[in-house]
Amino acid sequence: MRIRAQLVLLVLAVIAPIALLAALATLGLWELQRESYHKRFQERVSALRIALDTELDATVRQLRALSEALDPGDGSSAASFGTHAERLLRHYPSWCLVGLLGSDGASLARAERRPALARAQLDDALIARIRAQPEANVSDLSDVADTAGVYVTYVAVPVIREGQLRGILYIGIEGTSWLEFFRRHPLHERATLTLNDRQGRIIARTLENERWAGKSSSPQFWDSTRGRNERTLVNVGVDGRRYYSAFSRSQVASWLVSTGVPESDLDAALDRPIIMITSGVIAAAVAATLFALLLGGRISTALTGLAGLVASLTSGQRAEPQRQLAIEEAETVRRALVASSELLAKREAALTDALAREASSRASAERASRAKDDLLAMLGHELRNPISAMQAAVSVLEMPAAKPDVAQRARQVIQRQIGHLATIINDLLDVARLDSGKLQLQRERIDLAQVVRHVIEAFCESGRCAKRTIDAALAPVRVIGDETRLEQVVSNLLDNACKYTPEGGRIALSLREQDDSVVFSVTDSGSGIAPELLPRIFDLFAQGQRTLDRAQGGLGLGLTVVRQLVELHGGSISAASEGPDLGASFVVKLPLARDDTAPKTERATPAALRALRIALVEDNADSRNFVAEVLRMRGHGVIEADSGVGGVQLIAAGDVEVALVDIGLPGLDGYEVAQRVRASPAGATVRLIALTGYGREEDKAKAIAAGFDMFLIKPFDMARFEAAVAELEAHAAFQSASHVHTRV
Repeated sequence: MRIRAQLVLLVLAVIAPIALLAALATLGLWELQRESYHKRFQERVSALRIALDTELDATVRQLRALSEALDPGDGSSAASFGTHAERLLRHYPSWCLVGLLGSDGASLARAERRPALARAQLDDALIARIRAQPEANVSDLSDVADTAGVYVTYVAVPVIREGQLRGILYIGIEGTSWLEFFRRHPLHERATLTLNDRQGRIIARTLENERWAGKSSSPQFWDSTRGRNERTLVNVGVDGRRYYSAFSRSQVASWLVSTGVPESDLDAALDRPIIMITSGVIAAAVAATLFALLLGGRISTALTGLAGLVASLTSGQRAEPQRQLAIEEAETVRRALVASSELLAKREAALTDALAREASSRASAERASRAKDDLLAMLGHELRNPISAMQAAVSVLEMPAAKPDVAQRARQVIQRQIGHLATIINDLLDVARLDSGKLQLQRERIDLAQVVRHVIEAFCESGRCAKRTIDAALAPVRVIGDETRLEQVVSNLLDNACKYTPEGGRIALSLREQDDSVVFSVTDSGSGIAPELLPRIFDLFAQGQRTLDRAQGGLGLGLTVVRQLVELHGGSISAASEGPDLGASFVVKLPLARDDTAPKTERATPAALRALRIALVEDNADSRNFVAEVLRMRGHGVIEADSGVGGVQLIAAGDVEVALVDIGLPGLDGYEVAQRVRASPAGATVRLIALTGYGREEDKAKAIAAGFDMFLIKPFDMARFEAAVAELEAHAAFQSASHVHTRV
């Protein structure tokens, strides 16, 4: 089979499933559009029905208010009502007549808008219903005797005095008034609106109302409405045409509000995208086939030239085609074939060079391996030295005959070597932080408002927020930070707001001072944030995991970078959104840099602590015994527990002032111990101090959130412990003094 035919088959094989998928998608689109039209019609008809019920309900309330001032049994009141009825007709243009009946149904007073309505009479069935059950009623459509084409609907309310029916107040509304009501509430340029009474007679119809008013709707349509309040359907109208229809039944009058769009009009609107998609698929298939034929010819010509060149080279000749091949890859192959004879001579040299490079690479790998071994050896050496020194010092302390000065030097050695070990661990952590790319900030006192203004000016000059309104309320506030990185924070947040806010939207930037913090917020009216994404909006690659085009080609790193920079400045950031298309807001809080003119003084050395009642919760027996002994030597009373459960019981039951709690405990960890203690009666007075080997900032924040007052990193240091307790007591004393001052 020739290459042209193969390319055509390949194109057809690719296009066939695409065409099938397009056909299925088109059918699904057609169905979705049709359902969308039905739903839209139903929603609009329901809204129109609500407007109708509101109109009828308002009319009933007006009549009830009028009835309260009437007494049909009073002749003067009935006589004066006639004059009042004339004023009512002038005040309410939609009313065509106003009347008052006595309790026996006799007319007491009446006024019509025009003489043709003089024969309009209130429906006897309506009068009977009001007599049987005195309440407001709305009639069906009534013909006016001897007056063709004039139809009236009535709204009537009983006139009650001292619990007795004294009369009936009613008004009439012509069908043309309901037609005007429809015209005030249009639904669709091609839609026909129809209002039916309870019997199916047409009260008003926006299409040929004079022809169809007073007649009944088609039996097929009316049968489909029985027992239903709302529905969409396809039916045959009174004019014999097929309609996409929707209806809703009035809750006040039980009338039926319906709309219909000719099936042919709606199908034509639905068919347009289908025709466009089908035409596009066919055009693409034809164009792809023609392109395959053209490309096949070019490939065939190139392959023929290559075949001739190969034949000439294999025969020992150096003949080449007279012209360059049209396909770049084929031309590359041709040149490679021509150059192959020359390269064969250099093959051995190239192989030797490759072996040399391989040897060099192997040597580099071996050097790297040795460097790794050297690093591990050096690290082992550095760790063994302090451990060996501490082991020797411990051996000296265990000797009964050790002199006091020797024991003192041994303790000093242990103290120094512990500090050396802590330094090594901190150095390793610093290396890890550098490898992870953490930034070093260039901190200085800056005006954050000026930084925000610079960013806004840059965005306006570059047009990055064009056709969007930016409102900025910026109070002058100062922070200690890296101006470049803070500018990056503001730029990323503003760029994010501009990116997800459509043209014509608004973006609000606010900068203010709140307590000891600077609060910077960016609020937009854009696409918002989905609830499931909001908790992870600042996670690395969180946006890329949901949609690759949400950030317009980005990977979703911007907000992660913002969070890291804000946290490096000692601040926090949060996001909020009511949901998709409801906008989003981001709030950044940074420490406020206050002007401090008072000279800085060295912190005074804290006085020796008084004897305290201390609970020590530690699962490592050696560490617990050592710390407890050191505390007792300082004069403190110590009780011990080796588990989280035991620690909670010990602290909650004992008279404890300070609790020193390890985080990594069996059973309950230190965080849960703190939470349970704070929930107990003893938790209000005890001071909780965490003692742990976990030294990250997030560990410290988690401990404080769990209820700890202080956070100390192992190994235990008495000076740091006493400073922490002294700071807690000083803070408690200050709060107590402030409370007394406030009360005074």
